[in-house]
Amino acid sequence: MARRLAAELARHDISFAHYYYLRALFEQDGLSQIELSERVGVDPTTVVTIVDALVRQKIVERRKDPGERRKALIYLTAK
Repeated sequence: MARRLAAELARHDISFAHYYYLRALFEQDGLSQIELSERVGVDPTTVVTIVDALVRQKIVERRKDPGERRKALIYLTAK
């Protein structure tokens, strides 16, 4: 099942490693990087690298949190 999912994701230029991050955002869009790291169960520094890659692919975008200027929230894009 994992191989089939990886193949389907690859058709959309998404790596299997990114799936868990995208799924977490699908379940609740607009998470902070800390919240995303907690949901996926990885170190927050790893999330920065993954989110940077997803931003370059235009799959997610960072938006400033209106309530806290230093905090960015991660949102899925239409892509």
